[in-house]
Order: sequence, then C-alpha cells, then structure tokens
Amino acid sequence: LFYRIHQRLDDLRHRFADAQAPNDLSAHQPRGVTVAAFSLDAEDGVLHTDLGASEHLYERGKLRHRPFAWRLAVRAAEDTTVARVTARVFICPAERTDDRRAWIEMDKFSLKLAPGAVTSVVRADVASSIAQASPGSDADLEGERWCDCGWAQNLLLPAGRPEGARFVACVVLTTDDLAVCRCSRCTRTGDEIVACGSLLGGGKYPDAHGMGYPFNRRFSEPGAVVDVLSAQPHARLLEFEIRLHQDDTRPHGAA
Repeated sequence: LFYRIHQRLDDLRHRFADAQAPNDLSAHQPRGVTVAAFSLDAEDGVLHTDLGASEHLYERGKLRHRPFAWRLAVRAAEDTTVARVTARVFICPAERTDDRRAWIEMDKFSLKLAPGAVTSVVRADVASSIAQASPGSDADLEGERWCDCGWAQNLLLPAGRPEGARFVACVVLTTDDLAVCRCSRCTRTGDEIVACGSLLGGGKYPDAHGMGYPFNRRFSEPGAVVDVLSAQPHARLLEFEIRLHQDDTRPHGAA
C-alpha cells in the first residue's frame, strides 16, 4: 500500500512539474567555465555490486557496492569571475535516458576554481552528499557530526545485472547555488543536507534550483536528452556498466 501511495504522489508531482516552465540549461551556466574531463575510477572501468545473503526471512539479500570514485576536471577561463561552482552527478539506465524521471542523483558538491587553471577532484562514493554517513569511529559520533539524512550508503547504486547493465553518467556544472545555508550535522563532507530541508535554513531545501535539477523539469532545448546535454560546455556524459554478483546462500531458517 505504501508504494502504491508513493507512486501516486510521484505521478502527481511529475504532472505538476511538466506544467511548469521548462529548465533552460544555459540560464545557470557558470560563464567561462567548462568541463575538461569526466571519468569513472573503478575496478576495470565497471561498477560492481554484491547481493549477499539476507539476514532476515523477508529480505531478498543485502546489497553492497565496491569502492569507486568520479574524476572531474573543470577549466576556468582567464577572465572568468566565477570562483565556485556546483557539480551535479547523475546516472541513468542507457535505454531510458529520455525519461527524466529515470535519472538518479548520485552526488552534489561545491568546487572552488582559480581563473586560468584546471581544477581536478576525485570524488569517492563514500563522500556523496546524497548518502548517509556511516559512523566509522568515535570521532564521527562526537556532538552532531554524524548526519542521518540521505540514502543508505550501501544503496547508493542500483543493483545492475549479472551480465552487466549499461548506464550513462552525467555531470552538470551550475553557478554556486548550494551556499545558501550550511548544516553543522553535515561537516563530514562540507556539503549541505540533500535529502531534507536544512536544519539551519528554516526547513527550506538547500538548493536554489530544487531537488533533482536539471531533471526536475522538462528542458527548454529541443532534442533527445543526451544530445542536449552533450551540446552544453558545462556538462559531460560517459557510459559505463553496473555488474551484479550474487551470493545464492539462503537466509537463516529458510526451507
């Protein structure tokens, strides 16, 4: 019942978004800033997930993924006045790229720039502002440093398929629109709460463009989604696979 209600609400929100003015991708383009390179740092260039034995009878299994990172290089022109940008990383099944609801937000973070230079960053999966921080030491538990907002870290990636599922990743740079409010509970990454309203921002979602931008509305630019994104100097696409490894061990107590 919960999922049926959730789907109904999601459909209503989708229809409302389609009735709004479309997103003009050039409107929030950081002037004089381009994506120089975007790649995936992973074992043999493939993302691997592991579906292990379940801990309870009602579970299908425990899904985890192996470590990976996004590599991003951003070039700033000599005359640019942009000192910081927001990098937004999404993935989508390759066969559904024209369905904006199929794009999954993977990370969102701020990046400082220097005029006339290329700024590079390696963003590990565990640093994602989308996922919860898993307390790994006593230091993480001091005060309010551990934030429980976001996806469970082990569910950051879709499961994929044993033979490999084709996906497309996209990074989009926008003007620094995350610096509207900060939350002390998210000091692990220096980024804002993504999955809920900021505790310091009066309950407002800490993104001037809304949750899921630029896929939260239709594009004003005509054409297929991947073609529109490929034409943007402040965006870059890449193709990869997610390969599922399954442990067929039956859960404790199962017949």
